Amino acid sequence: MSKDKFTLCVIAGIIGIAFRDTYDLGLKLIPLKNVIWNVASSLFVSPSEVHTFMGTILGLLADMVIGATLGVLIGLLIKLTGPKNYVLKGIGIGLLDWLFLWG
Repeated sequence: MSKDKFTLCVIAGIIGIAFRDTYDLGLKLIPLKNVIWNVASSLFVSPSEVHTFMGTILGLLADMVIGATLGVLIGLLIKLTGPKNYVLKGIGIGLLDWLFLWG
């Protein structure tokens, strides 16, 4: 196991986002088009380009960066406050993320 906590937090955040994106992919297979990565790509491309291949790739990359950032924030919170109630702390950061990004 790596001793580099920052890298571990980034990887943990990306893994969490990967699980969420797998769920979103299931929603996309049922004809729901407004999934997380489409919203993320709409920050960078025009609305007509959101559902293109490049728009989707850009949205997935943006989503992974957000996940990595959240992983680092959760890791810092746990480092500063200790590992007790780590699930509750992760949920709290996730809810703050939802509040500020979807708001």
